[in-house]
Amino acid sequence: MKVAGARLLRYRVPFRQPYATARGSAAAREGFIVELRSESGLTGLGEASLLPDAAGDIEAFGRSVEATLRAAIGREVEAIVEGTGPGPAGAAVDMAAWDLLARSWQRPLALVLAASPASEVEVNALVTAVAPEVVYEQASAACRAGFDCLKLKVGIAASAREEIERVKAARGAAGPDRGLRLDANGAWDEDVAFHMIKNFAPYEPEYIEQPIPPGNLEAFRRLRDSTRVPLAADEEISDAAAAHRVLRSGAADVLVLKPVAIGGITAAREVAASALAVGVKVTFTTSIDTAVGTAAALHLASAMAPETAHGLATLGLLESALAASPPSAEGGTMAVPEAPGLGVELDPAAVARYCTTVFEL
Repeated sequence: MKVAGARLLRYRVPFRQPYATARGSAAAREGFIVELRSESGLTGLGEASLLPDAAGDIEAFGRSVEATLRAAIGREVEAIVEGTGPGPAGAAVDMAAWDLLARSWQRPLALVLAASPASEVEVNALVTAVAPEVVYEQASAACRAGFDCLKLKVGIAASAREEIERVKAARGAAGPDRGLRLDANGAWDEDVAFHMIKNFAPYEPEYIEQPIPPGNLEAFRRLRDSTRVPLAADEEISDAAAAHRVLRSGAADVLVLKPVAIGGITAAREVAASALAVGVKVTFTTSIDTAVGTAAALHLASAMAPETAHGLATLGLLESALAASPPSAEGGTMAVPEAPGLGVELDPAAVARYCTTVFEL
């Protein structure tokens, strides 16, 4: 089955509230949706984007996505999915090829990736409030909604004392039996990270994500060796090659994999398999994607790591998911779409409002 045509859409969807992390703040999510079309008229969807809090040239990134898309025209779909992911700019083409292939087989993507995928996966709630009392309110609301795992953004308070109070508030709301993950987004240097991790330890976090900026695996490994709190690598994993460097270094207990960021389904699947084979856990998360990227991560989670909670309940942060029936979290779980492929169809009204057609081939 060959790719006979394609369409590239650029989207800009506002956040319902500004999205803030230790790395910065964003008012809208920008990225690209790719649609591949086979000779028989079947279509597959994919998504590519830069991280919402990362500095980057969206125009230059779009040109890279376009070049990758043009190179896909005329290729066999099976050849596209057999190679390793071509980096963030090629994630959309890789994802769309998998969607197209699974649709041609009339099977949900998860059932193409694994023989017995889970029908639903647990997801964590995201807590981003700064004030400890608001952290408690948000965390309590998430628990009432049925979430058994919470993820708190850290590294954003005005002082270490307030940061500790935020974690204490989250644990107080969660109680002793729910999971609590802390995500620093590379906020601290090694010395500060050591101090913060030591102070967070009594609140028993499941893991602390990216305590220091990416690029220093030796420091990451020292932190892991000096604390009993598990550490997770996120921003450290810019592509599949970077993920393997993390695995070789022994720096992390958990890999946080964003399929849209590291090159699509092919790359994420291969990295996850390598990590699980050596006893490193895997959490699939979105990059605050639309329904397309979210569905891809959901299928991967159900196929590769159904026993853990994943960071997929983020569509509510966006004004629109760009899909008519996007995946949604109910009671702390997300059902895997049963329709062929990703199980996602674009909403024409949302596309008209939030997207522009860059080109069609």
